[in-house]
Amino acid sequence: MKIRTSRVVSLLSKESYWQCPNIECAYTCKAITSVISTIAPSMRPNPKAYLPVGKVRPGLMDERQMDLLPT
Repeated sequence: MKIRTSRVVSLLSKESYWQCPNIECAYTCKAITSVISTIAPSMRPNPKAYLPVGKVRPGLMDERQMDLLPT
């Protein structure tokens, strides 16, 4: 699937038109994407937009992953 066009619907929503790249298929659809919660707050927040802070599930820890900020 490929996004053909999109437009902003509101401050936190976007409407997009999707199309299958296979010409023989010709499937086309419309989707609305909305931002629903904050994972990491912005350092420059928009005062017009309020989003609640969502619960974040901790990712699986991999012992091979290096610590970005060693303590």
